[in-house]
Amino acid sequence: MKRLILSVLILAGLFLPLYSQELVVETYESGVDLWIILPYELFILSQTNPFTEYQITAQIKNSKAKQVSVNEYSMQIPNQNWLKDCAIPIKQSQALNAGAYSLNLILRNKVLGDKRNYTKYFEVKNQATE
Repeated sequence: MKRLILSVLILAGLFLPLYSQELVVETYESGVDLWIILPYELFILSQTNPFTEYQITAQIKNSKAKQVSVNEYSMQIPNQNWLKDCAIPIKQSQALNAGAYSLNLILRNKVLGDKRNYTKYFEVKNQATE
């Protein structure tokens, strides 16, 4: 019983940070695809407008904290109740060497002025994802 409780606590601890965002890394011979999955609940939406405009900046740094990539996206997030359990994917293709990296994600709400930063760490391996 103690082992079961400990296992549940460890799993909960591993998945709680994924609530704010999830990062899926697919490695190919020609490069890396990064899928950034942003839960709809992450966005603060205007109650008076049908859409809220966000600027999203994705900055990748290597293990030496040197910036290797930066991409900016402008998105209009619809204010719809039926989207509350959905997520918004962003795909980014990169040419990254094997090694450890960090993704710094900045979400800027252009309508309401809110700004949030999130950081995820990931590793690119030598072999392709199966």
